[in-house]
Amino acid sequence: MSMSISVGNAGWLCVTRSATPEHVFYVRVKRDESDRYRAREFYVVALNDAIVEPDTLRAVPLSFIEAEIASPDMRRTIALREQTPGPDLETAAQSHATIFGGWAEDEMGNEIEVADARVRDVDWVEHMWLSQLSDARMTQPKHVPHDGPPPPLTEMLASDARIRTEPGARDKGDAFYEEVADVYRLLAAHTRAVAKTIAEANGVKDTTVHRWIREARKRGFLGEATPGRVSP
Repeated sequence: MSMSISVGNAGWLCVTRSATPEHVFYVRVKRDESDRYRAREFYVVALNDAIVEPDTLRAVPLSFIEAEIASPDMRRTIALREQTPGPDLETAAQSHATIFGGWAEDEMGNEIEVADARVRDVDWVEHMWLSQLSDARMTQPKHVPHDGPPPPLTEMLASDARIRTEPGARDKGDAFYEEVADVYRLLAAHTRAVAKTIAEANGVKDTTVHRWIREARKRGFLGEATPGRVSP
């Protein structure tokens, strides 16, 4: 089965299949009680003039997707990004039948009904709803339709290469070097310029990153270096 899985934030996956190129599937996974990633939310987009047929949903290989993301490399990639906020479709969908609105005063002190988030404080769901009105004075970002999946993970390496663990004052600590190892393995699957990518994302020199990597190996978070290849 020819299938591509792109890992996003907050457990979201973008799945495309060569058998159904006119559809893009978004699946949100979360860990179950056995620490296995399982599908919790599902969203399908029909591109161009396509529609979602009953067979479209039956063709979604959820069991195959869950088997693919059970590999150590995929689990590590999902784990690195699952704490980063992503689309909250569940909350938005719960307001599927809600009509928002509000009241404000005009210059004469008379109450008027408004549909403008700038007149009063609103939450993000109401903001999303109001921005779709033709007379709204605030807008949503322009959405450009695409003919395929979102940009691959390789175009988001700068974000993935950031080391977020705060280092200690003297000894940076195991948590820091463990994250260095995780980021190293993640980037190594997509680029050979691992140290350079990490250096640019964290505002340090390449030599500094090489020193981090050596220490991560010394602490057992990375395997021994092998010329010509990336060690896990």
